[in-house]
Amino acid sequence: MTNSLQVQPLNELTKKLSQQVSLVLGQDVSVDTFEIANPKVGAHLALPCFSFAKQLKRSPADIAADVAQKIPEDSLLQRCGASGPYVNFWLNPDYMVKIVQSVSDTVLKDKSNNGQTVVVEYLSQNLAKPLSIGHLRNLMQGKVIALNYQNQGYKVITDNHVGDWGTVFGMWVVGFKTFSSEEQLRQDGVEELGRVYVQMRQALKAEQDQGSSQLADLVQEWLLKLEDNDQEALEYHKKFSQISLEAGAKQVAELGVVFDHNYGESFFVQRGKQMIGELLESGIARQNDDGSVIVPLDRQGMDTPMLIQKSNGAALYHTSDIATIEWRVQEWNPDIVVYVVGAEQQFHFKQLFAANNIAKWSSAELVHHWYGLIEELDESGKRRKMSSRSNAVYMKDLLDLALQRAQAIAPKGLSVQDIKKIAYGAIFFREFSSNHQGNVLFDWDEMFSLSGYSGPYVQYAAVRIKSILSEAPVGDKHSEVIADHQSEEAAALLWTMLRFQSVVDQAASSREFHPLAGYAYELAKNWNRYYEKHQVIGAGAHQTARLELAKLVLNYLERTLKLIGVEVPSKM
Repeated sequence: MTNSLQVQPLNELTKKLSQQVSLVLGQDVSVDTFEIANPKVGAHLALPCFSFAKQLKRSPADIAADVAQKIPEDSLLQRCGASGPYVNFWLNPDYMVKIVQSVSDTVLKDKSNNGQTVVVEYLSQNLAKPLSIGHLRNLMQGKVIALNYQNQGYKVITDNHVGDWGTVFGMWVVGFKTFSSEEQLRQDGVEELGRVYVQMRQALKAEQDQGSSQLADLVQEWLLKLEDNDQEALEYHKKFSQISLEAGAKQVAELGVVFDHNYGESFFVQRGKQMIGELLESGIARQNDDGSVIVPLDRQGMDTPMLIQKSNGAALYHTSDIATIEWRVQEWNPDIVVYVVGAEQQFHFKQLFAANNIAKWSSAELVHHWYGLIEELDESGKRRKMSSRSNAVYMKDLLDLALQRAQAIAPKGLSVQDIKKIAYGAIFFREFSSNHQGNVLFDWDEMFSLSGYSGPYVQYAAVRIKSILSEAPVGDKHSEVIADHQSEEAAALLWTMLRFQSVVDQAASSREFHPLAGYAYELAKNWNRYYEKHQVIGAGAHQTARLELAKLVLNYLERTLKLIGVEVPSKM
C-alpha cells in the first residue's frame, strides 16, 4: 500500500488536517508530511513529528502529544492520539461515507483522456506454434497493464508482435516438408505445426551430434528464400501465419483479450535491413570482416555490441526491433512503449534501448516489463517449474485444469460462463498476488480456496452482496445513506474505499498490481466481518443505510477486480 496521499479524495482530508496542525504548531505543515497510519494502531492517518523537532526545539514525542491534545474533534475527526513521535487520527465515519459517496461516480470510471499514448506489446506468439503455458503470464500482465493505463486516461494501443521471422521459419518449412503433410495440417492445424517443430528440433540436435549439417543448411536456405521474397516461401509464411493467428485469437478471446494489431516481425524486417545501411553510413553501426553488422554500445556503458545482421546477410530480432521503434513513432507517436517479455530477454532489451539512446529513433519511454516463471509443487511439496509432467504443456491445457477445479467448487446448474469466470478469476488473482518479477506458484488448492487469499474468496464476497441487494425492496435500492456507520466494522469498510484511488494510481504508476489484489481481498474481508455483525435485510430503520453501504462496497470491489482481469460470476 502506498503512503502517497496526493490523490483525491485523501488529499482533501489531509489539507484540512494540515491547516489545523499548522495553527497548533504556529508553522506551515505540508500535506506531504501525513502518512497512512500503521494498520496495527487502528488509526487512519498519521503525522510523524520528527521534521518539526529542530525548529521547535522540542522532542518529536512532546510535539505529538501537544498536537493530539489541542486538535479538536469535529465533523472530520472522531478522535486523535499520540503514540511516541506520531499523531494518529481516526476519521469520523459519517464524514467518510459522505466523501466516499460523493466521489464514487468519478473514481470508479476511467479518467478523461490525458493526451498521452501508450503502446503495450504483449503475447508475441510464435508462428506455427500453439500458445504455451509460458505465454499465460505474458498475456495476463499485458492485459492488466493495458487496462490500468486506460483507466488513467491514456490512449492505449495493443500489439501482438508476432514472431514470424528468423531461423524458426526455416525450421517449420523443412520440418513440414519432412515430417508432415497437407492432410495432417488440415486435420490438426496449429497443433500439427507444434508437433512438427518439436520433431524438427530433435532432428537438428541428432544431426549436430553426428557432425552433419544437411537439415541445418536447408533451414538457413529457406530463411534466405523468405528474405528474397521467394514465392513458395511467401506462400508457406502466409499459410502458417493464418493458422497461427486464428488459433491464437480464439484462445486469448477466452480470457477477454482482443488485440488492436498483430504486426509480425515480417512486417518490419525489410525496413530494418534498409536501416542497417543507414546506420553504417552514419557511423553508428560497423561491419565486421565476416560481413556481420554490429552497433557498438560502449558509449552507453555496455561492452557487448548489438548484432543486427548475420554474416550470411540474414536479419535478426534486433533488425526488426529497430524498424518497429521507428514505425511506431511515425504511425502512433507514443509517449510510452511497454514490451511485456520474459526475464530471459533482459539483456536483449538493454541492448535495444541503449541503441535507441544513440540513434534516437524514438523519444518515448521504452520499458521492458519482465516476469518470472509459473511454478507448481512436486510430490514432496517443493516448488518446480511447471512442465509437461503437469499435463499442461500448452496454455489451453492449463486453462482446462482450472476449469475442472472451478467445476468442483461450483454449485450445480451454474452456467458455463460463470464457471469460466471462477476458473480464470482464480488464475488472474494468483498472478497479481505477488511481484511480477518473481516466480508465481500455482498451488491449485490455495488458488480455489473459498476461505483464503484467492480469487474465489473475493468473488464470493461480491456474489453475496449481489444476493443481498437482489432481496432489497425496490424503493430502498436508490436511497440516500443515513447516519448508521459508527461501528468499527463500517468504519473499516469506509476507510478502505476512501483509499481506493491512492492504491489504483500507485499501481498504475509502478506497473505493479499486487496491491490491487491485496486491496480487493481487504475489502472483501472487511465486508464479511461487517456482515457477520450487522444485519442488512430486515434491519428496520437501519436497512436503507446498510443497503447503500453494500452497494458501494460491491461497486468498489467489482472495479478493483476488473483492473486485475477478474470478473464476478452471477452465482457461486
